[in-house]
Amino acid sequence: MTIVDLNRLKGNYSQNTVSALLSRTCLVRPVAEGTDIGVDLYCESVLDQSPHLHFWAQVKTISSSQILKKGGQEVACFDFDTNHLRYWALQPIPVYAFLVPIEGWPPDFPTRIYGVRITEYAVKNEIPNQSTVRLYSAGCFNIKIIDDDLKQFITQIVPWDTSALLVQKGIIAPIIEVPEASENKFPRGIGFRHLDKIIANIRDASVMGLIDALAFEQVQPEKKLLRQSFEKVAKVFEDQMHVLGLSALVRAAHSDGDIDKAKRYIYDAITRIEQDQTIPEEIKLSCISQIRILLKDFE
Repeated sequence: MTIVDLNRLKGNYSQNTVSALLSRTCLVRPVAEGTDIGVDLYCESVLDQSPHLHFWAQVKTISSSQILKKGGQEVACFDFDTNHLRYWALQPIPVYAFLVPIEGWPPDFPTRIYGVRITEYAVKNEIPNQSTVRLYSAGCFNIKIIDDDLKQFITQIVPWDTSALLVQKGIIAPIIEVPEASENKFPRGIGFRHLDKIIANIRDASVMGLIDALAFEQVQPEKKLLRQSFEKVAKVFEDQMHVLGLSALVRAAHSDGDIDKAKRYIYDAITRIEQDQTIPEEIKLSCISQIRILLKDFE
């Protein structure tokens, strides 16, 4: 007869417990057998009877020895494999680990389920070069007030983490469910770690807006102010501007009849290409040749 290990029973019990609790306000889909590579549950929150935000859940069983007093409050801890943390950090939606305390067998239904915000940790911290990382969390679902805790989770925590995920890619996106006038409309406290990507995205967004606005202006000249707004932002990044951006600034200057400014941007583009060691010499010469043809139009 096949023997079922007690740890398998505990894991099955923990996963079904978390699934049942989340199902009070989420659509929960267990990961198919044989495809679990670090995620147990695919979840879609439901708000006012409408589909809301997605998140993934990993469930871990813990013992009473993993529940500690720290900083005057009760916290749970777990040693996570850093390879799993790196995998979760790459995911397009927030990931949470739920820690289910189990003592004895069969167990009493847990009074608290602890949650670890994996995405928040990854956005705020570098994942260290070691085999495991111990993470602590005081955040939990209290069974006595489970519906209040679930509502806070899907209306505050999941939206924050969803926006924070984009910040690490340099994208500043508002947190849904937060009033427009609120100072907490955007995830705060993480921008400086990803500032280089944010700045690059602002630069590139201004360039793409400028290119589209230039085309729009040809059809509707009254949209010139819109084009000039994008141009003002792009000009902030002149010293770090790539050739595509410089070419857009050339076209903007030409549209305004400022030939001297257009020529300056052309010379800047030539210098950038000449100094770029990543461009093969043949391509570099071809690009410069094409730019010099454009320069003749302004002479």
